[in-house]
Amino acid sequence: MKEEKRYQNEEIDRISKFYIKTGVNLKDAPVLALLELLSGIRLRKIETPEDEYSSDKYDIPHKMNHFKLNKTGNIVRIFFYSIEPLIKLIPEQICSLQYLEELHLKNNLINSIPKKIGNLRSLKILDLSNNKISRIPKSIRKLEMLEELYLYGTQIKKIPNFLIRHPLLEKIDIFNNLIFREKHKDYFRNSRN
Repeated sequence: MKEEKRYQNEEIDRISKFYIKTGVNLKDAPVLALLELLSGIRLRKIETPEDEYSSDKYDIPHKMNHFKLNKTGNIVRIFFYSIEPLIKLIPEQICSLQYLEELHLKNNLINSIPKKIGNLRSLKILDLSNNKISRIPKSIRKLEMLEELYLYGTQIKKIPNFLIRHPLLEKIDIFNNLIFREKHKDYFRNSRN
């Protein structure tokens, strides 16, 4: 077990060096390295708006898995969308990214949101659509800057009141999950006949 952990730490250090060379600061680079280690997919740095919105169909896989930095090398966006679900957990280390504004981890096998998610004080967009998440931790109320929350296709059964009363939250997407299916169960029951 100790040998495996040592190997994993060496791999994180090795992969971190790649991200540091792309301009990621020393403190944030291990988070991207850990995501790469968990998924087997290297995230690409988005530098210009043209990188994000070009219409090159051959570039789509790179856009699906990318990160964006601010001028000081801090990660402000992580966008990880996999055609095949790969990530089973949100590494708690992500919760240390104090400048992170957008976290997109959709279409994975994530079944819980870390309690430390509330540490992401700059987070404006959280997209955990098409995951196995079944509950929203209370610590999410600390996300004072949160404007958009996407929980499409999850196992969520209830939206906590503190989210409904969140002062900046403009959009909550809860379509196609247990809340929606329970509320509209008559429709789904009738549509199967």
